[in-house]
Amino acid sequence: MPVRGKGMRCTACGADTATLETRRRNGAIYRRRQCQECSERFSTRELPEAALKALQAQCSSLQRDREVLRRQLRRAAAGLPIGEWS
Repeated sequence: MPVRGKGMRCTACGADTATLETRRRNGAIYRRRQCQECSERFSTRELPEAALKALQAQCSSLQRDREVLRRQLRRAAAGLPIGEWS
């Protein structure tokens, strides 16, 4: 019997969903869900809090690296006859 989801909404119509199956794999939780209204089925993946924080840190460092590179290229190209770029 499906377990009623807690706040998870259908990706197609936005109605409540039920959890059909739950599996743990590679430190993540995978759930197979089904909509109560339109019977659409989809999967979700839940990562542990530590993995989410590591992913957020990695993304923010990539953004910083991109900004540093852009600043360094502008500084290196200063005074050269190059058009403006973003």
